Amino acid sequence: MSAPFRSLCSVSAEGDEPIVAEEEYVHPAVQRFADQLAEDTGHRMVIERVTSREWRVVADNGRVRMTIDYRMAGRGRVIHAGSTLAIDGQRRGLAKDYDDFIRIFGDPDNADTPPPRDLTDPSDIGAIVQVADCPEVIRRMAQMAGEKMPGEPTIRVGRTLDRWILAIDGEKFQLRLNYRGGRLDTGRPHKATPVVPVRRDHIQLWVGGEDYTEQVGGRFEKVLELLMGTPRADNQTGPAIKGERRAAVPTTGVTVRNTVVMRN
Repeated sequence: MSAPFRSLCSVSAEGDEPIVAEEEYVHPAVQRFADQLAEDTGHRMVIERVTSREWRVVADNGRVRMTIDYRMAGRGRVIHAGSTLAIDGQRRGLAKDYDDFIRIFGDPDNADTPPPRDLTDPSDIGAIVQVADCPEVIRRMAQMAGEKMPGEPTIRVGRTLDRWILAIDGEKFQLRLNYRGGRLDTGRPHKATPVVPVRRDHIQLWVGGEDYTEQVGGRFEKVLELLMGTPRADNQTGPAIKGERRAAVPTTGVTVRNTVVMRN
């Protein structure tokens, strides 16, 4: 392998268009990865051309330096070929994933012991993102929540370093649905990681200031039972908050499914 040389221009967080000479071709997936990394860190990225088929993305803020190598793998694809991470000049183990690197890059003093997140404050949902700009799974959930939740709740989406937060606020309740993913995949720079529910506390619910997260157990139907007062299997109802409680519906053991009939 030849010695790496700096062949591309820097990629800035301000969105400056790089000027690339034809002989300094950079694969579009590598370029997109560098652009996204610059946006997420707020720092200038540099792309080095190692060989005619290999590139290195360098992120350096003076304290943290990361390199990510990519190489051509046939059919126009590039694959991850290796990474390094150093803090204050000392090599260390790699970040767990893209989000973990962004965290370390911004807070190297807590690289090994990230501060615990406070999940008890429903008012903190991070940077607001337009619902229309969110991944499809969040857009669908926001639409369903708007249709099924009591009253006319306010629906917002926030983005933090490691999660998407779908915030649904009614007159007397606050509901949070937490998702992770949607960042670029370091190993496959042309793809983003899928957006999926977080493993713990996917659904958080507060009613009248009381925390009902444990009671709903991550199940949206349990949220509706608590908020709408619909009957549970034990023929009891939750703390309905929309006017009067709904009358309990007799249990017949028969499941009724709404269907759509298509006719020619």
